[in-house]
Amino acid sequence: MRTICKPLAVALLLLAGAAPGADDAHLLKRKAFPEAGKGVVIQQTKTQSGTVKVFDADGKLAREQKTDVLDEELFTRTVVDKGDGRPKKFKQVFDRATYKNGDVSVPKPHQGYTLIYTLKDGKYEAGTDSETDLSAEYLAALGQRVNTPALEELVLPRKAVKAGESWAIDLKELARTFGEDTRLNEAKSKGEARLVKVYDKDGKKFGVIEVKMALALTRLGKAMADPPLAADFRGTLDLVIDGTGTAAKVSLAGTIKGKLKTDTGMTVEMDSALTSEEEYSAEK
Repeated sequence: MRTICKPLAVALLLLAGAAPGADDAHLLKRKAFPEAGKGVVIQQTKTQSGTVKVFDADGKLAREQKTDVLDEELFTRTVVDKGDGRPKKFKQVFDRATYKNGDVSVPKPHQGYTLIYTLKDGKYEAGTDSETDLSAEYLAALGQRVNTPALEELVLPRKAVKAGESWAIDLKELARTFGEDTRLNEAKSKGEARLVKVYDKDGKKFGVIEVKMALALTRLGKAMADPPLAADFRGTLDLVIDGTGTAAKVSLAGTIKGKLKTDTGMTVEMDSALTSEEEYSAEK
């Protein structure tokens, strides 16, 4: 009787529109780094298209540029020194790092190099494993990239959530994904994420998260925006959510529109569409 009733109960649940465990709450955890000595292959593809107009202090059009940018990188991240909490040292081997604008494609200066990232005073500093022609300023910029939190780190909620449940995203932290000096008007901005579904794959718990953001950016780099730039984005994250693996796919697409005022009195008018695709392999 027990073996008959159990499948019958499952069938009744499915007919009622619920699956076993559908109401379970999940504490979402992201594993950004592999175990010491192991590596994760990361592929990043970013695009930007649109028009940028620059006006002088008298309001006269000084320059207009159409952008059609493709930015691609393929590298392997390996932890060298696990450290306490975050890795004390890790390296990234860049097999590909290219920048294409229109029909012109060029390699980035760090293509083919191995970069070493060392944690100092709470932040990572980038260096190389051999003598290179990379400038100190360029290495500092590469270090800043890994210090900027990734989208998948910022959108995860601090409490357990169920499939179908939504939560607000920390807007101040979210602005940092555009750069350390980015600021926004919180009253005019909103960001929301939703756990669409949870599923099992390769012995790990995966989740699909949808993200919606409507941001009012008041500062981008050293330039100010009044009224704010309108940055509207939609995205999907498909990743391991139980903290046991690095596999993930992160997609984001949106637009940035508005005007910026530089400290030299110039006005920059932006109308750009941007996309970002990132894929992280399982550690191996």
